[in-house]
Amino acid sequence: MIIIDSEEKNTQQSILRKHFEMLYPDKLKDDEWIRLVRINKISNETFVDYIKTYDEYYNYIQTYKWNFDLYNQLATNIGRDKGTESQQRTRRVLFLDFDQKDYERLSGAKAFTGFIKSKIKKLFLHACINSGHGYHYYICIDEKANNAKEVVELNKTLADIFKADLKATLSTQIARIPCSFNHKTEDGEYDYQDPGKWEYVRVVNNAYKNGPQYRAYPLSEIKSYISDYYKNLDKEVNIFALKEWKEAKNGKEFNYFCIERVKHEGAVKGQRNFWHGRIVKSMQKQGYSEQEIFAACKEYNAACIPPKSDSVILDDTARFLKKKYNLTGCYGAFPEDDERHWWVAMQCDEAKCKTFNCGLCITEMDTDEKHNPQRAAGGKNK
Repeated sequence: MIIIDSEEKNTQQSILRKHFEMLYPDKLKDDEWIRLVRINKISNETFVDYIKTYDEYYNYIQTYKWNFDLYNQLATNIGRDKGTESQQRTRRVLFLDFDQKDYERLSGAKAFTGFIKSKIKKLFLHACINSGHGYHYYICIDEKANNAKEVVELNKTLADIFKADLKATLSTQIARIPCSFNHKTEDGEYDYQDPGKWEYVRVVNNAYKNGPQYRAYPLSEIKSYISDYYKNLDKEVNIFALKEWKEAKNGKEFNYFCIERVKHEGAVKGQRNFWHGRIVKSMQKQGYSEQEIFAACKEYNAACIPPKSDSVILDDTARFLKKKYNLTGCYGAFPEDDERHWWVAMQCDEAKCKTFNCGLCITEMDTDEKHNPQRAAGGKNK
């Protein structure tokens, strides 16, 4: 039996209205409707209903949530005849769908949010829904003068960047409704008899119209974020062409493979100090001489975009050598909502690493350039 305490029930239902208002205009035109879908996977029954108001929305959920999986169309519908692409009218959100089973290294909404932010930090996520077996994210967009095809293309691009489900980027997209039940069980089957096997569709967070600074994104701003992401990605891709190195001869494994890779391929601005410190401490642990470490760091700096001056690299290398802290842990040493978790994870190849999952305790220090802007710019700290 699913037990939802009264406080949570009241909270979820109070923000259900906010979810409704986030998706749909305050006043629908005469021929504009909200399209709802209810499906029973056991009986193979699908019903489509059309409503106009929040009260109808709420009553619909309370009536059908026990025996059906409930969905609402993201865009409003013109008329009450099917929900085809040509009948979509008002779309106010971009939608990202993450299925938990496809992301073994992520656990919980905080981790998924951190993963998204590691790619486009500036993008504000207006709402997050726990769908029962994954997470749905909503990004509010200004529906005025929105071109439906343009919205869909932007949604597909974001889903591709974040590795979300591309099948959930249709102009006719439907999504699970909060405060209903996901009747899909862990083995992939559906059950409408045993509430103990159901998952409650919860609102994790909804910041729609929270505070005076709330605003929906114009599409041009989303496009600029995407453009910046690809520009940075191009810089990172170019690193791999700067200098070739043989990752492994005859299946050889490396100590700290991620560090070995970056040592040869360099890093982009924003990550340079972080990886510089890891290179120094890993080589120090493995017994390399200071002369060898200085030489490796100079070689690493030459591959970075952009490289720093030789004097700064020498100073930083000397500083890292003297400090007593551990920088060689795996990505698991950082919380999943920390961008450094993903910096390391993206360089990881477990099959080629002797020291995978080693050194899980990392001491916080000042190698992150955003915390040390003067040194990141190539100048001395005052």
